[in-house]
Amino acid sequence: MKNKKLAYILLPVVLLVWGIVGYKLYVKFFGEEDAIVASTEIVSEDKANAITDHFEIANNYRDPFLGNAVREAVVSSQPTTAPLQRQTVVIPPVMKPVVYWPAIKVGGIVNEKKFMGIISGKNVLLSKGEQALGVTFVKSSKDSVWFKFSNEQKAYPLK
Repeated sequence: MKNKKLAYILLPVVLLVWGIVGYKLYVKFFGEEDAIVASTEIVSEDKANAITDHFEIANNYRDPFLGNAVREAVVSSQPTTAPLQRQTVVIPPVMKPVVYWPAIKVGGIVNEKKFMGIISGKNVLLSKGEQALGVTFVKSSKDSVWFKFSNEQKAYPLK
């Protein structure tokens, strides 16, 4: 009996929802096409009193991505009697060449002058000053091993 009461209440609600959906579809496909469109045109009564502003942006700030400082240089293309022209010159920073180190995995230190590990997938045993695959073993300490590759030194920690 309780379920019948719920069915009698929900059936009109479902019919009402489907009726609204059907009405919206009917209006969309078969409704009038002469819909009211709002006008976006602005009519000004007094255009003679209109004031126009002129703004100029000074773009002499540093580049936020490259960090280059902008410097102004005076360029004279005419005789000295003519006014000087200013030209903005961007000075690029000096870039160091990127050095890609081979993969180095420190295995351990045999003694203070010998290193054992893996360089680019190859097992190596190097003495101090020896070179393998372009990597030179420089020195070792209690907690790290120093290597040199393309005039650049790096320390690798012992694990």
